Amino acid sequence: MSIPEAVIEEIKRRTSIVELLGEWTEVKRSGSRFVACCPFHSEKTPSCSINEEEGFFYCFGCQKRGSVFDVLMELRGMSFPEAVRYLAERAGVRIPESGGGRQSGKKVDERKLLARVAKASAETYQELLQSKNGARGLEYLRDRGVSEATQHTFRLGYAPDQWECIAERVKGKLAADSLAEGAAEKTEQYLSQLGLLKERGTEGNEGRSGYYDVFRDRVIFPICRSDGAPIAFGGRLIQKKENAPKYLNSVESVLYAKRKTLFGVQASVDALRRERHAVIVEGYLDVLSLFEKGVRGAVATCGTAVTSEHADVLRRLVNRVTLCFDGDAAGRKAAAHCFEVFLNSGIAVKVLVLPDGEDPDSLAQRSSPEELDRFLAQQGKSLLEVYLGHLCLETAGAAGGHVRGNAVLAGKVAERFARVAERIINPVERELSLQ
Repeated sequence: MSIPEAVIEEIKRRTSIVELLGEWTEVKRSGSRFVACCPFHSEKTPSCSINEEEGFFYCFGCQKRGSVFDVLMELRGMSFPEAVRYLAERAGVRIPESGGGRQSGKKVDERKLLARVAKASAETYQELLQSKNGARGLEYLRDRGVSEATQHTFRLGYAPDQWECIAERVKGKLAADSLAEGAAEKTEQYLSQLGLLKERGTEGNEGRSGYYDVFRDRVIFPICRSDGAPIAFGGRLIQKKENAPKYLNSVESVLYAKRKTLFGVQASVDALRRERHAVIVEGYLDVLSLFEKGVRGAVATCGTAVTSEHADVLRRLVNRVTLCFDGDAAGRKAAAHCFEVFLNSGIAVKVLVLPDGEDPDSLAQRSSPEELDRFLAQQGKSLLEVYLGHLCLETAGAAGGHVRGNAVLAGKVAERFARVAERIINPVERELSLQ
């Protein structure tokens, strides 16, 4: 997306850098400027100088400098376009889409309205969890050891076992939302775009018009941006039903692309930036259980494998990653897949191998916070070791033999690895990997 320089300058002009930095640190006036303890590193004496008129900050301690966009890129892990969009919405500045024209403006408005619908939907599910309709959801979360505080932090909700529950509730919220003008009349269409409703007739409902709820009898996990804005939803079925998947994720939309979205980032972003370390797990409950035991840097992919876009998101926040996947063949395969994902990322990655049949949720449930810390602090396996092990198993399995002691199979493994290693940019790393 190419954003005109004039629009970027208008966003900067309308955004108070003092107010923005004030969300992370106490800002005080000092003469014609402002000062604050730097939010980018730990200090007790203010060394961050802020020029409100020019919209610029500089820290004499860590030498960080930049504009309002740099604040969000550094503290929220946003990309530049994401920071621009966020501040544009906040300041009420319209960003023209490439191509311009009336249709482009309409697309921007539709995106904003869809974001308001996602917000209203998350609030509705939260309210339903706390209502008499949410008793089953609350009981499930209590049984899984999820405290009220964690429920609130992750904005958890509940979708009752009803076919028509959410639309009217969301419509009422949108009608009262001054920033969602016009959305109430198209509530069903917007909820359909978010994957929360389906039109009747798509699943044997011929003869009845209208829409029905996709999420029914499910605990709802809002999937949010790093600033906390909900953009999609995951649902965990409470009682097993025939042909109903245990987990259900809402569809991709103009707000949500699962290949670049990590669940839990809104709750972990400050810890990620502070510790420069992320723990990647596979499931929503893995994140919640680790959070309950004090692990604040855990994130999960949203029903997909780890991608290079996920690595890009993490690179803006951390320089170390721990992979902690399920202790089964699928979990080991998922970890091996990450070798190519994190190739040339500049992130140091280790793999913690769980016992067969265990996952991070069950590990956290049976461990004290101290035991969990010790487990996560283990040296673990290198991603290279895990990847090579996977190549050996895969090659041996295809040939029906064993790599050890078999020169032909060992040669095939070496050949496959060499093709991947050729893509390593750093010559020293490449040579060490090949050795």
